[in-house]
Amino acid sequence: MAPLVVRIPGALRAIAPQLRERFARRYPGVEVVVLPPSPSGMLVQAVLEGEPADVVVSASRAYLTLLAEVGFADAPVTIAGNRLVGLVHPTLQDRPEGLAGMLRPGLRLVLSQPVTDPCGQYTREAFERAGLLAQLQEKGRRGELAFRRGSLGLIEAVSSGEADAAVLYASEAVHSGLISVPLEPPVDLADRIAFCATVLTRAREREAAEAFVSFLLDREGQALLEQAGFIPVVREEPDSDGRGD
Repeated sequence: MAPLVVRIPGALRAIAPQLRERFARRYPGVEVVVLPPSPSGMLVQAVLEGEPADVVVSASRAYLTLLAEVGFADAPVTIAGNRLVGLVHPTLQDRPEGLAGMLRPGLRLVLSQPVTDPCGQYTREAFERAGLLAQLQEKGRRGELAFRRGSLGLIEAVSSGEADAAVLYASEAVHSGLISVPLEPPVDLADRIAFCATVLTRAREREAAEAFVSFLLDREGQALLEQAGFIPVVREEPDSDGRGD
């Protein structure tokens, strides 16, 4: 049997070894290879260019829907939610409150780039929801705003002191060793952020690929995702006749 090749976004970096290990216990004959993470838009571009993959997980349904529309993948399924939080260094004096606090003059802010990274796209939407997009653009004109390729770059920038604050997924803030700044709904975008998975139509071991996606959705997979700071998928319980709503 060929190895099962899984591509993931950066937000799943910390939990990937656990997912691989637990899946291997259940399916000992399947070797799972999780490729180095990258922003979801870059994952999809790699698939379109023919690079190997059997399962793709994305931080945005839109990218996987694109793959499905061109016949490269099955329809995506949502495996988890998430929310945005602020992130600051423990030594930062006068910690900001909410998104508005992130925009105060003098505070160096770093965000994910919105071109291929859903985290950057969600963050821009959060500032827009809060009515702060113009202030964010002004911060950029003052030279107090920087962008990084992916979320790992945000953590590194704040940890090193290169930046004072960042905005990223709550699941990544949990593992960062930095201080989280809560964002109130709906600015945290918990109602919008959806991590999705799909099986590619060219998957070499389709049965194993489908089993991996099912594992992400079952009780064990959902528990692992929740422990890692993701929001588990809420599904309706079957009716008494065995059917869902």
